[in-house]
Amino acid sequence: MQIHIICSICFFAYAGVQANDDEENKHHHDHDDKWNDSSLWVFAAYMAILIGITLVLFLLLFLWHRFCHVDPVAAMIQRFPVFTFVPGGESGFGATECSICLTEFADGEHLRMLPCGHIYHRQCLRELVASGSMTCPDCRHNFGNNNAWEVR
Repeated sequence: MQIHIICSICFFAYAGVQANDDEENKHHHDHDDKWNDSSLWVFAAYMAILIGITLVLFLLLFLWHRFCHVDPVAAMIQRFPVFTFVPGGESGFGATECSICLTEFADGEHLRMLPCGHIYHRQCLRELVASGSMTCPDCRHNFGNNNAWEVR
């Protein structure tokens, strides 16, 4: 879309220069072809400026998206505490495996805990939230609302 607009602007700018050239040539019959060459240079300068501006705008858009855009999944996941799994520990109602991927937790593995107290692998929980699910796979507690930590 932007490319079409830029091309249209360049075409009209070039057409305007050519129209001025035609008027000049009518008034000055002894005018040589150097003016046509210079109008081509003016057109090339317009194109270079517009392409430069477009590249700068795309760069700014890329940088904004890269550094300022907030990932809603990451923002949701950051709310859940991370802890290290210890076999026989108190957390997660004594769970020993992730009920999302059905893999047992390894000793020293970093896990995330939902407000309801159930624990999951960090990547499994990220994929769950990215899929749009905002409920605990074990107890169906909705952890997507602002009052999620007011559970038991």
